[in-house]
Amino acid sequence: MVNTLKSIAALCLILLFAEPVLGDPITLVAEDYRPFQYYDENSIPQGFCIELLKTTFDKAGIGIKDKQVLLLPWSLAYRKARYTKNTAVFLTARNQQRENLFKWVGPLAAREMWLYKLKERKDIQLETLADAKKYRIGGIKNGAETIHMINQGLKVLMGPAHGTILLQLLINGKVDLIPSLEISIAARLHSLGLDYELVEKNLLLDNQYNYYLALNKETSDDTVKKLQQSLDELKRSGFYDELWQRYMRKN
Repeated sequence: MVNTLKSIAALCLILLFAEPVLGDPITLVAEDYRPFQYYDENSIPQGFCIELLKTTFDKAGIGIKDKQVLLLPWSLAYRKARYTKNTAVFLTARNQQRENLFKWVGPLAAREMWLYKLKERKDIQLETLADAKKYRIGGIKNGAETIHMINQGLKVLMGPAHGTILLQLLINGKVDLIPSLEISIAARLHSLGLDYELVEKNLLLDNQYNYYLALNKETSDDTVKKLQQSLDELKRSGFYDELWQRYMRKN
């Protein structure tokens, strides 16, 4: 009897001091977007945001479904988070069109999007976005940069499932320009065994917005608050900067 009471008391202490898990676990979805998130040679998600968000969720006491992140084509990941309860998508540009469609945690990373061309294409010289109207521009469906270009009156050829395929279209001459972050195109070229000098950024497309975690609108405000507090604490502690530098040195 005494041992039983001791066991119950010990269990109560464990439950009292354990980090609480709030509500149902969240399904995290994203596109393959090096070096932020990608599959390694063993098909395991890796990357800056994978580590950052797993640490953020763990610190907040909030579960990730199956302790795993699903990497999907961007359009599918975006729709899944918008219409499926307990689902969140990243890296998502937080802009006016999306502001009321999700609940937000971030920023996770800065966003400076450039239009890139092959360096050998001396015939392509852009001073304004209007100059890009005569060129074939590749884009990803539902991507913030694609929406921005269309709103600027540019013709965008959509279809690729992710940015690496978009880059291959540029290399193979199927499109003349593609949008990308500098760090992302460098990482993708590296993954293909190619040098960054193959391409050249030609015009700043957009640097107005930052990247966030976008949570389904039905996510509780308490969960969002806990995640934001956790992320803010990781930034104040220096963890965020150390993680960023580690991944930037890899690419």
